[in-house]
Amino acid sequence: MGLASSCESDTRQDEELLYFVQVPVTLHIYDVDPSSPMQLLNNFLSLWETGAFHVGVEIYDKEWSFGAYGIHDCRPRDCAGH
Repeated sequence: MGLASSCESDTRQDEELLYFVQVPVTLHIYDVDPSSPMQLLNNFLSLWETGAFHVGVEIYDKEWSFGAYGIHDCRPRDCAGH
């Protein structure tokens, strides 16, 4: 009986996995705005091969990122200032 219930449990988990759809997710990494004071900091930090960058996550044909006014979306690779 333990074996049968284990098989039933595995089948149920397999059926639940059918509801998950794989979609591509892309991480976009940008330099900060060249006119930003952060660029001065990045010039200094580049001595240690590091710096501050902006990132956006693209999913379902939108790019999401965090800015001065919170989380926002834009067309992929078309956000103002990057």
